[in-house]
Amino acid sequence: MKKLTFQIIVALCAVSLNLAVLSSCASSANELEQEIVVPETNAKPQIEPINSSWIYINKEIKWESPPKQIAQTFQGSLNSTIVVFYPSGEFASVGCTLYRNNKTKQMSISAGDDFSVLKGTWKRNDDGSITATSRLTHGVIRNYPEQVQQWTILKQSSDRIANVLELNEQKYVPFQFPNVWNLDQLAAMIADDNQRPN
Repeated sequence: MKKLTFQIIVALCAVSLNLAVLSSCASSANELEQEIVVPETNAKPQIEPINSSWIYINKEIKWESPPKQIAQTFQGSLNSTIVVFYPSGEFASVGCTLYRNNKTKQMSISAGDDFSVLKGTWKRNDDGSITATSRLTHGVIRNYPEQVQQWTILKQSSDRIANVLELNEQKYVPFQFPNVWNLDQLAAMIADDNQRPN
């Protein structure tokens, strides 16, 4: 009888020990679960500030007046392209709608219209030209092929890349200030990447 009691006590101790170990493991697992941090998948892209001396705009802008039913205080352009050559070697090209005040001639980017953004890098070539390689990062088209553009410097400048650039027989000039839109808005548009894979 004593032998049987001893065996039961040993068995109960073993069961108690196993339960204590399991409880400890479960507690550790809960602590680990609480320490795991899931990365945020919808993080906002980094918005880089833009200096006005990096910006160029196509020279031949076609301005059109709104319909007569709307107050004739401004003109709009659908063929505007704004180009940014960052000193870091980054490149951005924004196709957008611009509005121009008839009196002040101040321009602004339309926030309500569709726009497209090409982003990539640029470099100077041995012959003085510029090569920009970019891909579509914002726009309605998907799977847009990578773009390689050859820019020609038509007029040199001492304080910026050039005074006049040319791409595909179209001239680009520095945007003349103070007729300036909100640069923070332009920076946010460039950072808005709707082409990222889901």
